[in-house]
Amino acid sequence: MLKWVGAMLDRVFAVVFAIVFAQMPLFIQQYSQQLVGRVAELQLQVESMKQSATLSGKSLEQLITRFLSHTDPDIARQGELMSASLERWNSLLHALDTLQNSNALQKPFAFLLHLNFNTFKSTWHHYSMGLPLTLEGGVYAFIGIIVGYGFFACLMKLIKMATAPFRKKAS
Repeated sequence: MLKWVGAMLDRVFAVVFAIVFAQMPLFIQQYSQQLVGRVAELQLQVESMKQSATLSGKSLEQLITRFLSHTDPDIARQGELMSASLERWNSLLHALDTLQNSNALQKPFAFLLHLNFNTFKSTWHHYSMGLPLTLEGGVYAFIGIIVGYGFFACLMKLIKMATAPFRKKAS
């Protein structure tokens, strides 16, 4: 009876891990969509700042430097906002480019390496699970099955080691 329960549990772990791992490509896709929106909005702001700089006969970097070095603290803070927006746009654009140009196996690493916590939080909040019927989803589900079996096997070994002193020794 106990072996039957163990055999069922290992399959349950495999299925649960397959479902969880299959969500990774979907989550990364929804995260990428959030990045696209954020990059597009920041692009509008950066273009507006560039047009303003051009009207003043300066580059954007020169205009930001002029604001930052101004003696009026309100204007200097505006320079800080401009600089932060430009920096954020560059960072998010780089993260998006890296994600879009990585293959299926590189994506999770690119995702983690360039993770933007605010975008992650928003994606998590709005995430809806799905059943990916793609090769990528299948590969991740297969990896999940292997990890699930491995996790169950490790868990069972730990349980056996922890309960070994309490089991009757065969005489």
